Amino acid sequence: MAPAPNFPGLTAEVIVDGRALAEHDHNEYAHPNTNTVYVQSEAGEQFGVRYFIPGHVFQQYDIKAIVSIDGTAMRKFVHEKYVNQHYGVSRFAYASSARFGNGYLGQRFRFASLDTCTFALHLLLHLTNGNPIDDQAVVVGTHLQKQLAFTGDISVAFHRVTNVRMASGSKDAPTIYEYDKVPEKALKGSAVSHKTR
Repeated sequence: MAPAPNFPGLTAEVIVDGRALAEHDHNEYAHPNTNTVYVQSEAGEQFGVRYFIPGHVFQQYDIKAIVSIDGTAMRKFVHEKYVNQHYGVSRFAYASSARFGNGYLGQRFRFASLDTCTFALHLLLHLTNGNPIDDQAVVVGTHLQKQLAFTGDISVAFHRVTNVRMASGSKDAPTIYEYDKVPEKALKGSAVSHKTR
C-alpha cells in the first residue's frame, strides 16, 4: 500500500487478478502530502486501483478522489463526510467511465508495453507520414512529449471539498494518446517500461 505520510490510514494500491502488486519504495517525497512507489507489471494484464479513506479524514470535509492514468483523469468520485466519517470508504476503479445516452460505457484498464526506438527521426517520419516537417507535426510532437511526461503514472489525488453540489450533464470518454514507438531519448532516463491502453 502507498500510505500518504501526513494522513495515516489513507492508502492506494494497484490490483491485478485480485492481488495488490508488490511496491518498491521511491524514498523521495516531492511534497509532504504525496507518496510515490513503483510497481512491476506485465503487458496485457488488466488492472484496477483500490483506495481506502479512513473515517478520521472526513472530520471537516467531503473528499473528492480522482484516479488518473498516464496523465488522464479516468474516474472521479465524491465521498460525503456524513456518510463516511465513522467507517471510512473503500473504492475500486478498474475501468474508465463515460455517459452515452441513458447508460454508461466503461473500458477496462490494461498494461501495454512501451516500445522504443533509437532514432527520433523514426518518430518524426511517422508523425509526418514521410512528408517534410510542418507545424502540425510540431504540435503533435509537443503533445506527445506532454503525454510522455505522464506515461506509466497511475495516481489517486484526494481533494478536500467544503461545498458538494451536484452537476448535470455527460462527460466525454477519457482518451489516452496512442503512439507506436517512442524515441529512447524522449524518456530521458525514465524507468518506465509500460503504458496503459
